[in-house]
Amino acid sequence: MINKSIFLIFFLCFSSILFAQESRHNNINIEISPSVNNQEEIILNLSFNFVRKQHEFFLGPKFPLSGKSNTIIGLNLGYKFFPNKVKTKFDMFFHYNIQAVNRKLYYNSSKKGFALYNIIGYGFNFNFNKNMYLTHSLGIGIENSWFKDYDIFTDIAALFKLGIGYKLKVKKK
Repeated sequence: MINKSIFLIFFLCFSSILFAQESRHNNINIEISPSVNNQEEIILNLSFNFVRKQHEFFLGPKFPLSGKSNTIIGLNLGYKFFPNKVKTKFDMFFHYNIQAVNRKLYYNSSKKGFALYNIIGYGFNFNFNKNMYLTHSLGIGIENSWFKDYDIFTDIAALFKLGIGYKLKVKKK
């Protein structure tokens, strides 16, 4: 009984490493992911990702999904680093995310301004097959906001994101 338990634990912990490895390819991905921030906004992020081996750069717009949102429209720019040289089914990454947002002071305010978010964190992709994957990330950072007739606001920024991605173009090394 103990041998079966040890084997089961070993298999569950190392199966993705042992059986689901493939080399990393250069490709272009598209991701659609709703996110929630520390202001309890639900934002839709659309990003185009450019992958080169263990490095991924992404760029795309962000739109509010909820009616009670401070965000009017924004731009998401970032970088992901995958520490594993070999791609696995469960693929962890670290990320840096900078977001530039046209926003309101609060959701029913007429005062408009600009916010810049600098966020670092980690996440993972769960690869369903060669093209489709589930993406998840968490991050924390700093928000700097500027509003006319007000001082600069600085606050802590938090991010939780869950989405789906699709590899549009896959190139072999």
